[in-house]
Amino acid sequence: MQPTLDPAAMALLKKAEQKMLGLKTYRAECWGTLTPGQEPGKTQGPPRRILEIITAAKPAYLRYDQWSLIQKDGTWKRKREAPSVTFVCDGKNTWQQYDSTYNRKKGRDLDMGLGPWRGFYSVDSSSLTMVSQSRENGSLKEVRYEGRETVEGTDCERVVTRSKSGETVEIEITWYFSSEGLMRREIFKVIGESPLTTDSILRNIKVNIPIASHSKVFSYKPPPGVSLKQETPQTPELKLLPKGSKAPDFSAVDKDGKTIQLSDFRGKVLILNFWASEDVASVVAMAYNQMLMKELQNEKEDVVLLALDDSEDLATFLKSIKAFQEMDAILFAHNAPKASVSKSYKISRLPTQYVIDPQGNIEAGWIGGGAQFLGMRMAIWEAQKKKVK
Repeated sequence: MQPTLDPAAMALLKKAEQKMLGLKTYRAECWGTLTPGQEPGKTQGPPRRILEIITAAKPAYLRYDQWSLIQKDGTWKRKREAPSVTFVCDGKNTWQQYDSTYNRKKGRDLDMGLGPWRGFYSVDSSSLTMVSQSRENGSLKEVRYEGRETVEGTDCERVVTRSKSGETVEIEITWYFSSEGLMRREIFKVIGESPLTTDSILRNIKVNIPIASHSKVFSYKPPPGVSLKQETPQTPELKLLPKGSKAPDFSAVDKDGKTIQLSDFRGKVLILNFWASEDVASVVAMAYNQMLMKELQNEKEDVVLLALDDSEDLATFLKSIKAFQEMDAILFAHNAPKASVSKSYKISRLPTQYVIDPQGNIEAGWIGGGAQFLGMRMAIWEAQKKKVK
């Protein structure tokens, strides 16, 4: 069935794409709330709040900082002064900080995080391109215009997109655009099993404002307590283990202290997900992973998803997974932050995920989460062919 495409909605998406692409500089704050939905017979997890601040300048300058927020004295404040995630690109080099470690690599990496500011550097990342890709892969159901609504004093027009994910899950995104074509809010909903809502509101948007000193804004100095993880020459960035290579063995512990080894999953398809509770991209990807595993369980497929945290201490891990009790299709495990598991799997950014076949070989790998949902299904299907009969 062909998707329903509202001409007014498509025109708004095109206007927003042209607006972002035409900007020279962009700065904004994004205040986000991640709320897990209520499932029958399960305890609803608490909402998570984050603050993201981005400064971008063409052709290839970027600073992105992210903080977890906590409620104190009736207001939401930063959990700590230093950001838990930072990306900086000075046009030639890129720094990436996750929690207490950072790395540096040569070359540009213009990762703009999860905030709704797509399409600044290229139309490849615009909202219109997202819709086009969903249409091409057959998941898009509808794009409609939903009238006007005020977002914190700014009159906006709304566009709603609906797409399917498997047989039982639907994804609905509502975008709010101001009259000049700038996005002011995004509501992302996972409807069905493992429901989730992410509500992101943009504040203090400034566009085409001259940046006084690129050398100060687009430079990185590690905050106190943050140390260098590894130099780029030692481990090439963004290059994962190749298909067909042997998956490195490892040992970890689950939430009950039971030892888990890679060999425990021999004969099964294993999805190995490297994540951290302080990384919002990891948390959002976890919702996709829960959806995927529920579908596979309903299909009686013999697949295990192991979420391995080896970037936080054990106490933080045990505390954080209490908020993921609804993720009952996922096996959580922990390894010491200074262990060599991440290094052996060439982890440079979270989340990173591998599909490992029943014989213990790499079938496929991805940096990121939900965007690779369909590709992961295909990799699982290919890995299942390699079961020993």
